[in-house]
Amino acid sequence: MTQRPNFLDYVRTRKETAKILGVSLRTLTRMETQGKMPARIRVSDRITGYRDSTIQKFLEDRVVR
Repeated sequence: MTQRPNFLDYVRTRKETAKILGVSLRTLTRMETQGKMPARIRVSDRITGYRDSTIQKFLEDRVVR
């Protein structure tokens, strides 16, 4: 993986996000519909995605203790 400057919060596509979470794209869609995923951000008219920091927080909040 390439190094990114600290000031950028990379935006992942839905497909990348599903892969990071280890779920199918269909499951990610279901999670979004059920309100289990944080809101996506709009990058352009046709592109939406999730910030890396949002994905990381989502995973941290789901840690089983």
